[in-house]
Amino acid sequence: MKVVDSKTIKIKVPKYAKPDVLTVEITMNGADYTNNKKTFGFFDPYIIDAHPKLINTRGTTMVTIKGLGFVDSDQLSTKFSGKDDDIQCGDQPCVQKSVFLNSKSIKTATKPQKDMNYKKSGSNVMWDPFQVSVAVITGKYTDNKVYLQYYADPEFKLLSSAETPANIPTELLISMKISEEDAKNFQKFGNPKCRFSSGQDIMFTDGVFVYSSQAD
Repeated sequence: MKVVDSKTIKIKVPKYAKPDVLTVEITMNGADYTNNKKTFGFFDPYIIDAHPKLINTRGTTMVTIKGLGFVDSDQLSTKFSGKDDDIQCGDQPCVQKSVFLNSKSIKTATKPQKDMNYKKSGSNVMWDPFQVSVAVITGKYTDNKVYLQYYADPEFKLLSSAETPANIPTELLISMKISEEDAKNFQKFGNPKCRFSSGQDIMFTDGVFVYSSQAD
């Protein structure tokens, strides 16, 4: 410890092998430490996965990013970038402030598709996969090859039935108009669910993709 002036001291930060947030206290007599709830973070972020990987074009999707080494920093942010070209939102990099959940997960908002354009060509990302990266300290982003991509809202075409007797379990087929590319992405990354609602009554059920052999 070194005294800088009568109100400031300088200390060495200890080596610490794992990402974590530690309490920092000082003592002026070598015995009694303060308890002022100040913290200091050791970080080493690494992304393993993100969910959902398919995001809405309106930019309303909240994405949970799974990984290691996240700390609760006020500079915690997520950046979206292309495989071979940077992506900008307006004249700035596409960056969102992130919410710390724990050392292995954070949550981030996404951007509307219309705002995401390649820096060099100026063209929109459209349906191209784009990389998601995380920084605990501004500007120091990970490079872990985890990608998201936009999907178009499916066009609701037909219900196999319009009603059923109450309290009797049944199945319902919902046909949709979607592109071939979205169909492949839904089958690979999708998590289909259905919401039934009436006033304050809201119910959710899981869905599965039905292939032609199953539907026949």
